[in-house]
Amino acid sequence: MSTIVNLTEEAFHIGETITLDVTCLDADGAPINLTGAGIVFRLASKSARLLDATLGSGVSLTDAPAGKCRVTISPAMQTAANVPPGDHVYELKVTTSGGGVSIQAEGVFAISDSLFRKYA
Repeated sequence: MSTIVNLTEEAFHIGETITLDVTCLDADGAPINLTGAGIVFRLASKSARLLDATLGSGVSLTDAPAGKCRVTISPAMQTAANVPPGDHVYELKVTTSGGGVSIQAEGVFAISDSLFRKYA
């Protein structure tokens, strides 16, 4: 089950910690148990992958049995990936311990430039 969430209304800026809380659901709307699951958050420009966040490296479980996880994109991750300002696309993919694969969220992720980066 994929949820389209366009985050263009959010005020995300280059160089700040970006945090997204996600609840993963099956096709019937019930929470997916994330115990033992693999989770990957991918951020891309219109033409290239920018960064992946995975469990232990940008993704954490906040309540595995209830399907809840948190994606945290740190300033260091943004710098290492050379993330530019602009509208980007993203997906969150879950692979359950039983081998089921689903895209749980997708949409547009807008990041504005920061005066602290621009005029460092």
